[in-house]
Amino acid sequence: MRLDDFVLATSRCGPRGLDYGELIDLAGRLELSPELVEAHLHFDPQRYARNLIVRTQAFELLALCWLPGQQTIIHDHGGSVGAVRVYRGNLTSRLFAAPDGRPAGLADVAVVGPGGFAAVDRPDIHQLANPGPEELVTIHIYSPPLTTVGMYLTDSPERSQVTLRHSVQDDLS
Repeated sequence: MRLDDFVLATSRCGPRGLDYGELIDLAGRLELSPELVEAHLHFDPQRYARNLIVRTQAFELLALCWLPGQQTIIHDHGGSVGAVRVYRGNLTSRLFAAPDGRPAGLADVAVVGPGGFAAVDRPDIHQLANPGPEELVTIHIYSPPLTTVGMYLTDSPERSQVTLRHSVQDDLS
């Protein structure tokens, strides 16, 4: 599925966003051509970089660029569903058990290679990482667009809200 067809398909859901099954289906069919992705690959030596490709009221599509050793905080998606496709490299995905809405230990760890797929439903709490020696590029689709996440620390029961930014230029400001 080309990007313009993806935009058309997602526009039918409006600002409420897609449900988990719809997102998984559409994200799996989206063509990740070099023409779509390569112009949005910008790495940051301080932390992984979030590079916005396109955003509508129903979804956003980003290229995340990871240098070796970079990882996310432990987080939820604040009401959005998410799909991650590995474009280049190997992604480590850690899903946390959260019986009371707080991380209570690892529930699953997966390594996803090029062409592989991971997904996060609304209540999930997870962490993504590039522990390997090579650069990693992942393509993320969030519906509705992901503007804030809940952040969790391993030594605290508190949840903090974090506002996300979408480009290297934003991260440097």
